[in-house]
Amino acid sequence: MKIAIYQVNHERDSNNVCFVRYDSLANFQGDKNIDSKIYDKVFEGNVACKDLEDVYQMFNINHPKNYKGRSLSVSDVVEIMESDETKKGNYFCDSFGFQEVEFDSSKSINKLETELKEMNVEQIREEYPVGTKIELINMDGESHMYPGLKGEVKSVDDIGQIHMRWENGSSLALNVGVDSFEKIEEKNKISVLLVEPFKEPKMIEIEDDLDAMQEIVGGYIEEYMPFEDDVAIVCNEEGKMRGLPLNRAIYLDSDPDKRNISDIIAGKFFVCYAPPESENFLSLPDDLAKKYDEKFKSPERFFKRDNEIVAIPFKPKSKEMER
Repeated sequence: MKIAIYQVNHERDSNNVCFVRYDSLANFQGDKNIDSKIYDKVFEGNVACKDLEDVYQMFNINHPKNYKGRSLSVSDVVEIMESDETKKGNYFCDSFGFQEVEFDSSKSINKLETELKEMNVEQIREEYPVGTKIELINMDGESHMYPGLKGEVKSVDDIGQIHMRWENGSSLALNVGVDSFEKIEEKNKISVLLVEPFKEPKMIEIEDDLDAMQEIVGGYIEEYMPFEDDVAIVCNEEGKMRGLPLNRAIYLDSDPDKRNISDIIAGKFFVCYAPPESENFLSLPDDLAKKYDEKFKSPERFFKRDNEIVAIPFKPKSKEMER
């Protein structure tokens, strides 16, 4: 549905009717007629709601990112502009439910347009530099400009229009305060050494967030730092318990020929840079990437011999055959 939201501006509210329920308006201003002149339009756009109660929930619990008004409350007016299930009209938000009312939106002040005038072109250019990724929420009158369409900023002209390169081939410009859209915040990426069972290691780029790391190792992550270098092995903390394939051994001695096993990592893991002064995992520097690629180069098979676990390196199938 498409809606607009109007809220009382305290500076023009001479009768103090802000947050007053509908049946009490006459006590404050002499009648129950809504004074449209004291209202500001604070939102206009499409929302994923079926009815007015859905609207109330959204604008109290999960505000749209481009919404700048206060939480929807008593005395606010919701205009239903387009809806499959709710009659078009203006609805006063009451203590319980909504009351359909007469409301002249032309007498209200469009705060969205006012904010646009106050935001100069340089501010828009600073907010939306060339290359900024944008996701469209709503653009009226353009059926091919659908919600979720993504694009990239090409430039901002002298009147503040944001010229775009859209993924559907369109070059329609965005107007701040008229069209609804949001920036796509690109996640930081780091380069790590991925080590999988039965395969040679390889450098990959991953998103620097918990969800991405958990997806790689297949569960909750565990940080393991058995080496003198500032590197961390990030693995599945339940790998052995879940019976994941044994991957690589960690040795007590720096000399791999001694083969004294300290631990065995089960399941996929990756090696990243983890200096003590950093709160986050970082990209593996080239020298450490080369060192640990060599350390974990050969996959290993494990078996028991004389009550000890023995690791035997082997040559994997060619990389061309790897999935």
